[in-house]
Parts: sequence; C-alpha cells; structure tokens
Amino acid sequence: QIVPVPDTAKELATKIQFGQGDLEDQICKEVTRLIGRLVVPSDFNIEQIPLELRMNIRVLGDDGKTVGESRDFNVLRKELAVPLQEQERPPQYEQLFYTANKREIRTQIQWLPNIDKLKICAQSLPKFNLIDDLGQLISVRALRLEELPLANREEFERRSESAKQEIGIAVQEITKLIIPLLESFHQARLAVEQNKSNRTEITWRDTEEHLKRLTEPGFLVQTPWRVLCEFPRYFKAIPFRFEKLRNGGETFDRQATLELQKYWKQYTERLELHRAAGITDTELTTFRWMLEEYRVSLFAQRLGTSIKISPQRLNKQFEKVRR
Repeated sequence: QIVPVPDTAKELATKIQFGQGDLEDQICKEVTRLIGRLVVPSDFNIEQIPLELRMNIRVLGDDGKTVGESRDFNVLRKELAVPLQEQERPPQYEQLFYTANKREIRTQIQWLPNIDKLKICAQSLPKFNLIDDLGQLISVRALRLEELPLANREEFERRSESAKQEIGIAVQEITKLIIPLLESFHQARLAVEQNKSNRTEITWRDTEEHLKRLTEPGFLVQTPWRVLCEFPRYFKAIPFRFEKLRNGGETFDRQATLELQKYWKQYTERLELHRAAGITDTELTTFRWMLEEYRVSLFAQRLGTSIKISPQRLNKQFEKVRR
C-alpha cells in the first residue's frame, strides 16, 4: 500500500504542513490513513536513515555567528542547554514558611501518635530528618502549593497569613499518611535485608534500588501528594514480592524485573533529555508513576492498583511524552 515508496513519499510531502506539530506524528497520521492501521513513531527506526539525509540544524547567536550545529537534534539540545541549567532556582516557599512558623509546627509534630516509633522506622532513610522533613511537608499542605502555585514573594506573604490557620488541618492530613508510610517502609527495608542471598540477588538488588528511588532526599515534598498517599501500598508490595519468590516464582520475577528495567531505562533517558533542554512534561511524570502501579500489579496483585495498568497502557502513555 506504500509501494513504490518514492511515490508515497511525494504524496506525503503534499499532505504534511510545515511547522504544524511534530513531523513524526504527522507522518504516522498520514501513513495510518494510507494503510488503514495504526502507525506510531516507535514503528520507525530513525537510526537507519543515512547521516547525509538527516536535516542539518544550525543555531545562530544574537551576533549572527553559529553557536551550535548538528544533524542530531538531541545532541544539539544537550550542548546548548547549559544556560537553562544555570538559571536561578525558584524560592522554596515551604522552607520559608516552615522557618517562620517552626516553633508551632515542631511542637505539633512532637505530639504525633507513636512519634518514637516513627523515629525508629525512619532511621534507615537517607538524609532524612523526621521533624524537619515533616515540617516542610506540613508547610506545603498548609500553603496548598500543589493546588495553587505561588507566583512571587508578595503572593507568598499574603497567603502565609491564611496558611497559619491551616497548620492544624495539615498536621491531621500528615498524621493519617506518615504512620502507615514509615511503618510499611520499615517492613520493606527488613524484607530486603532478610532475603539477601545469591539465589535472590536479582530481586533484592532491584528492590533495594527501587526503595532508593522512592525515598531520595526530599521525597516527602518533591512527590505529588496524591502519589505520596500511595507509597504505603508501594512499600507493602515488596514483602509480598519476596513471599511470591519463595513460593517458586523465580522465573517470573526475573522476567518481570528485566521488563521493568527496560521501562525505567526509557523513562530515565527521556528525563535526561528533558532536563538538558529545560523541559517539564507532565506526561513523562504520569508515565513514571504508572510504572509504580505496574510494579504492584506484577508482584503484589492482591494489593490492587489505583488505575488500570498494562504494558499496552504504558506504551500508549509514553507515546504522549515530548521528544
């Protein structure tokens, strides 16, 4: 249906509008129309295109001189993204609010139920200070930073006054989450330590790395609230995984681990490109947290998932991510 290819290429060239969206997406749309079945960008192997047939991109500075040139857009984007990485970091309003209201917030934290047990559960978290990290999370919730991002310092000052009245409510929200979160993390950490052996190496190394990714320094504030509320279930899935492994699931576990590693590589490579170019893409963030749900569906089905998840849904979501 697309043969002879040169004739098809000429026809496509008349259909595609210059500067209207992503070129690959437009080509896929037109080829889909021609052959009557869905075609997506991943169906094409761009690497097979000879170098001399790829578009050469030249970037000029204000003085008209060339500042960068390449036939590989991603390489060029990385080379020219340094100034974006050096931009001033936006103010951490939760830190400012916490500092201004530290006495009241810390007092409320000290009265949390089972605070001594929580301190024990949190001991193995990297660079984690229970009081200060919870204080910043309470500040985020009191200021409602996720729902209503602040535009400037003046807006922060105005909202801070009303946010002081929300500290008590924020503490109640945090209390409902932090106890099961830290307790389930502690059990997950124990499960990894108790199951370290040569026979289970691929599993415990994967779960150890998984725990590190979920609990990077600052994770309480940096993780979206709705996702953070799912962390107890993510942690609970780890002991379930080892239980399944002990019951003869070694082959499945190995295959599932390799599949997850493939998806994680997709995510990190695209994230690296986005960071180099100063891009923030909510579709990529969605894909990242979909991976957590898929992990639960593989190793701890009885815990359930918050969304319908499958390899097909993951692939469909990744197609939405900016290139």
